[in-house]
Amino acid sequence: MFFSLYIRPCRILDKTRLTAILLIAILQGVVSSVYPNGINRNGIGARSISLGGASVADIQDTFAAATKNPALLGFSLSDDFVIGIVGVIADGSFDNGGSHQGALDENTGFFPELAVRRILRKDLVLGFSLVPEQARVADWVYEDLPGGADGSTSYGVRTHRSEIVGLRGALSLGWQISDTLSVGAAIGVVYNRNGLVSPYTFQSHPSLAGFKTLLDLETEGYGVNADVGIAWRPDESLTLALSYRTPTSIETHGTATGDLREQFDNLGLAAPSTFRYDAEVANEFPDILSAGLSWQATEKTRLSFQTDWIGWSDSFDSLTVRLDNGSNDSINGLLGDDGIVDTIPLDWKDRFVFRAGLDHQIASDWFLRAGYSHGRSPVPDSTLTPMTAAISEHAVAFGVGHVRGPLSVDIAYQIDLPESRTSSSTSILSGEYAGSTIDLTAHWIALTVGYEF
Repeated sequence: MFFSLYIRPCRILDKTRLTAILLIAILQGVVSSVYPNGINRNGIGARSISLGGASVADIQDTFAAATKNPALLGFSLSDDFVIGIVGVIADGSFDNGGSHQGALDENTGFFPELAVRRILRKDLVLGFSLVPEQARVADWVYEDLPGGADGSTSYGVRTHRSEIVGLRGALSLGWQISDTLSVGAAIGVVYNRNGLVSPYTFQSHPSLAGFKTLLDLETEGYGVNADVGIAWRPDESLTLALSYRTPTSIETHGTATGDLREQFDNLGLAAPSTFRYDAEVANEFPDILSAGLSWQATEKTRLSFQTDWIGWSDSFDSLTVRLDNGSNDSINGLLGDDGIVDTIPLDWKDRFVFRAGLDHQIASDWFLRAGYSHGRSPVPDSTLTPMTAAISEHAVAFGVGHVRGPLSVDIAYQIDLPESRTSSSTSILSGEYAGSTIDLTAHWIALTVGYEF
């Protein structure tokens, strides 16, 4: 498998293969997930997860070199590959402050990830990775709160499902300029899938704002981003590193179907209520600037520290949904158009995430690890709903690593500590979520196996 990936790296650009791999990952159970840095994962691979995600300066971490900071590749000492699996159990509840309560459904799942390093020459190293970097699929079951254009439209107790998944395949190159300095760059292809199966209230359309419909929206598309990084090792005990990920703009395309029957009946409208549209959703994942260090504090203990800045305010300010070629002639006649453009307010905030990790050697081939990360939730109260509830802020992790010859095995456990948020007010039309409370916790288990050639 390694040599196939090496001699034909351009295959990561093959959309058919990329989609197939992503769908396998989804079908195997990508699940409701919460992160202390928005929808981004809190570490990739068991080693990074156990260190609280503090891996931007970790030259021993293949996943970090291939997915986080390509400059780390320049200090690679051998060819290797790593493959891993990550599982999660999430727990969440929703209370609107009255008689309507709900909870997360289908709250367990797992997904795979892999990375490869290949030394081209002494100072030049190639990396390849394929990992789900965003994997938020939230299935909430609760009674649809009364709202809509008349204030009393409800579609009853049902599953409210939202999905945003990003799978990134990347080629990276690290160049060791000197014994102490390395630089690197990477190009990534990102497959993005979005889904919403839920009652939906139109937000900005001049004729439909406030109307509530049942909606089933699915779109997918591809985008490109890049990483650049630098790593400096003034001596064998210390590595300082800096990396930057560019924003990722993706136009996704698919279909939207729905039914306005309950809303029409409450308004006394006797028109056909079902519809189908071609759908387009414009997504942008944020740019990320990371700085960190890895320090061999004692013969057996290494400390890692990292700070990430994530530019949520530009990428998740709002979400625009464009619907074209509507199938319902009555709705088209009422609107004077067969298309709808609606903009959903998000208003996420830029955030810093702080990480720290400890790696302690307890025997010649055994290591114990611990990590912590903290970042304020980027989601404001004004747009908070169960389906946008990326509210976790603190994560604690533990791990163990074992090395035997060319083989390494790492296991990690991480808990996103319980978090509760109450929305005192809302800018979502109809005001259905004002005064509601959301509680979330998540438990993660990761296993990574590596092999050096």
